[in-house]
Amino acid sequence: MSYEKKINIDPATSIGMEYLSRYNIEPIVHDLRACMPPGHKEPEKKILVERPKDFQTIRAIFLSSLNCFLVLDQDYSSQDPLLTANVDTVQPHARTIGQNTQLHIPTAKILRQDANLRLRAEINPLTGETIQRDWNEKSLMRSAQVIKGIANRDERETELPYGESLKDGFDRFRRMYREQGSPTYADRVGFEELRTYSGIMTARSSYALAFKHPNHNVLFVFEVCEDRFDTLQQNLQKKTASLHEWEMEPKQVIGRLPSAINTPERFQEFLYGTMDGIGDYLVSKIPRSSHNYLSKAEIASAHIAHLYGDCEYLIENGIRPAFNKAGQSLLPQQFALLSSDPLEEALGHAWGSLRSRAIRLGMERAKYIAAFSRPHMDAVGSGIRTLHFESKPRTARPVEIVLAA
Repeated sequence: MSYEKKINIDPATSIGMEYLSRYNIEPIVHDLRACMPPGHKEPEKKILVERPKDFQTIRAIFLSSLNCFLVLDQDYSSQDPLLTANVDTVQPHARTIGQNTQLHIPTAKILRQDANLRLRAEINPLTGETIQRDWNEKSLMRSAQVIKGIANRDERETELPYGESLKDGFDRFRRMYREQGSPTYADRVGFEELRTYSGIMTARSSYALAFKHPNHNVLFVFEVCEDRFDTLQQNLQKKTASLHEWEMEPKQVIGRLPSAINTPERFQEFLYGTMDGIGDYLVSKIPRSSHNYLSKAEIASAHIAHLYGDCEYLIENGIRPAFNKAGQSLLPQQFALLSSDPLEEALGHAWGSLRSRAIRLGMERAKYIAAFSRPHMDAVGSGIRTLHFESKPRTARPVEIVLAA
């Protein structure tokens, strides 16, 4: 989602030059897209932590490190909570099965391509209005290519201007990428097919982190996000779990690169290895934290799987033949789609609950942000040690842990 956030260091400004001169960084700004291999994805490093206090601990680690600083005036702790409705497809108006039960057949066309389609919108807790709506599509992390511990993912999105209907925005989203020669996973999906199978409500705070590589005169600028989020069932009203996730995404690379970093592939490994090294360091310092190799949508799906773990009663009542004609294995999300409403109806029925949840999550975020005093937020190199890590030749995906609800 395109928030109006400044996450960068401008070497042309006096404060930007001060930042770079402290670390002896040459003012060479590298275009990430130009430096990466063709068709590079959206790299993110994710860590699950146990409590909001762990976010404070991570900030304190950065503030106490000689080669890290939080960039002045680039702290964003008051974004409105973000609703994500995970949607997929059904075949409406299916035949009657069993004892006169009318069913739609859950086809799950998007998930079967290892992708996730979602409608996202910020909710203003005070007014209940939605702003910054968009349609977003992203490949799943479970099947992504992993380089240096970082999963590569496809992402497509388009914002909905004020007043545009969800259907018109969805049609424009598909049409735009089709005309660009990069059709979406939902290219052949009609709006009337969409149902919700899970949801997420996130209260996010974010800031710009500058990190000087411990072995090279290269400065990385990352957007760091602290997410407190609830996973929701298909009706978007009932919560399945609450979690805390720390995430970083690269925005800039500044400085003269080592001579060995002379190809797009080596640049990618250098960047991804740095991100994974920071993640390893943090996990080693934060008790009960762990690397996260699942997206929020996949975590929500894991909770749906836990919820629908015993579906024998559905299978015994003849449901399996109804939507498993191709002999495919059943997805837990398909069972959730069985009892879901059309997207706009689901949003309408859940709106009061969603607004209350947005208010609560926003208040919890404000509480832990206020509890963390940041007297050296703008200090450059004010720490007492260098944040150092060993580069690991990690190419395979580490063991994944699916969270129970």
